[in-house]
Amino acid sequence: MRSVAESGGLLDDPSSEDQYRPLSAQEEDELFDDSAEEESDEQQGAANQKKKHTLKERGQLRSEVQALRARSQNEEHNKKKRKAHDDRTRRDKNIKKLKKSETGLRDGWDQPVDDTDNTSAWDDSGWPASSSHKRSFSRGSVMSISSGPAPTSVPVSEDGVTSDNEPLGGISDSDEKEESRKGANVKVCDAEESGLITHDHQHQSLAKVVPTTDVPDFVSPQRFIPRPIRRRQEIRTSKDIPAAIKDDFDNIFCPKLHEIFAVETPWGSIYDYETQIHNLWAQVFPKVAFGSGEGGMKRIVMKLADDRLGAWRTRIGKAALDYMSEDLEFPEDTPEYISKWCKWALSGTYKARPFYWREYVDASPDGSQPRVRRGMFQHPLILVGLGHHLNRVSDLPANQRSKQHPQTALIMAIQAALRAISRWTSGKFLEVPRPYGDFSGENWNDLDGRNPKSFPQFPEGVIQGPTSVSDLTRVVKALSDENWRLILQAAAPFALGRKKKAKQAPIPTPHASSKGPDSSDVEIVDDDLQA
Repeated sequence: MRSVAESGGLLDDPSSEDQYRPLSAQEEDELFDDSAEEESDEQQGAANQKKKHTLKERGQLRSEVQALRARSQNEEHNKKKRKAHDDRTRRDKNIKKLKKSETGLRDGWDQPVDDTDNTSAWDDSGWPASSSHKRSFSRGSVMSISSGPAPTSVPVSEDGVTSDNEPLGGISDSDEKEESRKGANVKVCDAEESGLITHDHQHQSLAKVVPTTDVPDFVSPQRFIPRPIRRRQEIRTSKDIPAAIKDDFDNIFCPKLHEIFAVETPWGSIYDYETQIHNLWAQVFPKVAFGSGEGGMKRIVMKLADDRLGAWRTRIGKAALDYMSEDLEFPEDTPEYISKWCKWALSGTYKARPFYWREYVDASPDGSQPRVRRGMFQHPLILVGLGHHLNRVSDLPANQRSKQHPQTALIMAIQAALRAISRWTSGKFLEVPRPYGDFSGENWNDLDGRNPKSFPQFPEGVIQGPTSVSDLTRVVKALSDENWRLILQAAAPFALGRKKKAKQAPIPTPHASSKGPDSSDVEIVDDDLQA
């Protein structure tokens, strides 16, 4: 197709006259057709409009893209959560819950057993009747004898202990019960049709339990079988100690356990005393195994002993706090006087603080009045803690008590008194947040490696120094037998408790004490002994 410029050139060129020919109709249409230019203009306008639209809607499009991306990520996260939940649900369904049941021999265990087939295909327990002996599973029974075939599976609780409450064979599962019932019923019907099952006679069991009567001191095994193993925090005395030994456990074993606490290393853990507890158990209960194996009581006994150790320490500390707050009398009941007295009582060193003595009078500056110190470790704030220990062992007969002085109990009573006084150094009771306010080994044991920057700044005595127990041990070991006689005699009335008046507390008799070689530089002064 010729352009307009080319056509114009032909008309203007005189030399082209001989070659001129008229244009055909098609050529004329093509020559004067503007559709191509209009289409090009429309495309250019659309492109310009598109650019203008993109600039205008850019923020909205960005928001839509971000929303789509966030929704996609959220859906992926929810998908993972659903998958984890489904996995956990499937895993939980396979765990048998712990079921509680009684222990011991079922009623009538010593009678002959006659197993009778029922006329129906199913008995009350859900087991199909069989041609041989019917399976007999007694709820809560320790001994269940059956001459039938062994079950294919045994339900197991979550801590690995076989449950006595579940029938064996898997029929108890709710989602499989109907199918199992139908399958077993078909087998029974087939056996009846073949003549293998009849219902017109009884079968005598080949197994028979005969009670032991020829041993005079025989004790039924039911009396010593502990409950199924439970989590440590679920162990309780009333449920986990066999009934046959519970009285001796409360009245003999536990008081002697407190005697162990009172003479062994202060602030030790219960496992520091494991050997002593094992020996004590063998002494009190020689016929009951202490070991950790099957039938052993170690796990239960150590947990119960740990509970009593914590309670024993806590109540010694609480006794001093309560006495300081409610019973200790001052000449002037004002914050100023209480603050002055507390600071004076804590003065001195660990070898001789004024609150150690029942009566302490400073010497006058002019020398006319000498210093008076009577009743070493007989201040009521100390005796009230020691009295709690004496109350714990008061049920023991005199011939069964320990021959050792309760040195550890006295050390902890002294620490409890120091802690109570330090709470009142401002004239008002100071609430110390936990764990700094606890009467525990973390605060009151020897802590040479403790970083002072990790602890807040409290008044003196709120938290003991780095060698608190070692220092007091040196002083207590220097006490003579006569010192101990006076201390225990003074503490005996406090064993009654603040609200107990009817019970007469025993007065301990003096026994030989052991002086450590590291107490040679400690001087015990008591004017009562020198009078």
